[in-house]
Amino acid sequence: MTGRAILGADMADRLVTRIVEDHPGFDLPFAERIVDQTGAFLAACAGRSRYAPSGSRSAP
Repeated sequence: MTGRAILGADMADRLVTRIVEDHPGFDLPFAERIVDQTGAFLAACAGRSRYAPSGSRSAP
């Protein structure tokens, strides 16, 4: 599963555009990899309380 599949094409495109605009040294392929890997990481962590965001009630 890719970050783009998880986020949806529209959201992924918006995030990629934002990364490129906010970080002039990042090219489009790099920004796409950032979004893809971040989405995939979040999906992998979603069902695991060990990796819950700080402040989450499900964190140990």
